[in-house]
Amino acid sequence: MFVYGPKSSGKTTVMLRVIEELSKREDIVFFYYDLRRYATPTKEEFLKIFFEKGDKKYLLNKFDFNNLSLNDVFDKIYESIETVIKDGKKPILIIDELQKLKNIYFNGNDNGKSLLNELFNLFVHLTKVRHLCHVICLTSDTLFIEEIYQNSTFYLMKLHS
Repeated sequence: MFVYGPKSSGKTTVMLRVIEELSKREDIVFFYYDLRRYATPTKEEFLKIFFEKGDKKYLLNKFDFNNLSLNDVFDKIYESIETVIKDGKKPILIIDELQKLKNIYFNGNDNGKSLLNELFNLFVHLTKVRHLCHVICLTSDTLFIEEIYQNSTFYLMKLHS
């Protein structure tokens, strides 16, 4: 699910209230990542945010972020999510200000793999293919909404071909 609201619209406040309310349930585990604090996050900062925030029981943070390949990253994400599921709980992944990841590439430049495009692949796989979790992305960037639509349509078409 994608949630759009211009800056200062209250979308993050509403999401935090939803998380607070649903956190009272013992059958849900949230992975919430707030990218609003970073002007331009690096790959390493994103990975640290991704693997060091939230319920420590389900996060895997004992590895070198600088030397992780894209496959390593996604393996760690799957491992965290599958641990939640094995405990009989439902994982919900939330990324606030997803558009901040637009210019992050593995291998350090535009010739590498785009983190955002690879995350879209992951989201489709987690939600549509494997039905492992729910993914909620928030953004305040109007132009990014069109990109999200194009990417999600592309990945869904790719998935069904």
